[in-house]
Amino acid sequence: MAQEKTKKLVELMNKTFYYNNLENVNSRIHLKRYLDISNRGYLIWFFTAFFGGQMYTLIEIFTQHSIPMPTWHPYNTEISPNYQLTCVLQLFSQAVMVLVMNGTDTFWSFMAFITSGQFKVLADNFENVFYKTLINMGWRLDDISKIKESLLNGNDVMKESYYEMFESIRFNEELNKELVVLIKKKIELLKFCEEMENYWSFILLPMVLLTQSYLTFSGFIMLLNTNFISTIRILQYIIPMLIEVGFMTYFGELLSNESEALQMAIYKIPWYLCSKTTQILIKMCHLRARKPARISMAKFTNVNLKTFTYLMKSSISYLTVLNKIKAR
Repeated sequence: MAQEKTKKLVELMNKTFYYNNLENVNSRIHLKRYLDISNRGYLIWFFTAFFGGQMYTLIEIFTQHSIPMPTWHPYNTEISPNYQLTCVLQLFSQAVMVLVMNGTDTFWSFMAFITSGQFKVLADNFENVFYKTLINMGWRLDDISKIKESLLNGNDVMKESYYEMFESIRFNEELNKELVVLIKKKIELLKFCEEMENYWSFILLPMVLLTQSYLTFSGFIMLLNTNFISTIRILQYIIPMLIEVGFMTYFGELLSNESEALQMAIYKIPWYLCSKTTQILIKMCHLRARKPARISMAKFTNVNLKTFTYLMKSSISYLTVLNKIKAR
């Protein structure tokens, strides 16, 4: 069941998203930037978790000269080569565990991040749809640049014939065709966000709550501990968890912000130069863009930086309560 849902979501993503075959140079730059950042983010997350897990195991081996993880074995682990082979096996097991957990945890974060990039590309296309229509009609790039500069700076230096052309039937028909294509893409992106919400909503809540529990109890154990080496080992678990929940909430916040920015991009279309029919179409599109894309945790609260702040505050509060109980 879960495999079918995942396959369906990935297929919908491949069908919906823009890829490198974009005509707009700015859109390709935006898309490449988001992909590059997601690759770097994944490497940071992976190596932090990987080295944190491995160092946790290695410190135990080199400082205590004992098996890193307390597990049962049907043989004597204190003699050679059983001890060495068991340590290698646990190092390998830790690496596999980190790889699997890292893959599942980053799947949500970078799916949300790449979706934010898709909204950024769509917003750029909406903002430049007016000028793209002029290019399709055979206008020179120099003239289009002058028109764009005039509209942005508020300098009325355009010829009277330009205004007549903007209100012409042919121009508005071409502009409406481009707008319809972008509106369909916007509907597809919002539909994908709904599917992503349905898929992740009830998975994110236990992930975040478990992370909060780990942070609280790991911090409490660190306060109780007076051994420097043990403190370092605990920090190697806390830091990757902080990065994990930070990425999750930041990318959720970014998704909401980029979908909200779509509304301003639509408003930047020079709608006041178009015919009444085109103005109504742009206005309807602007109204539909008022509802941003959001991902929730079990329909309880949205995944954003406010959630991260709340988690940190509540973890510190729980840690304070545990510390007071211990002091009694």
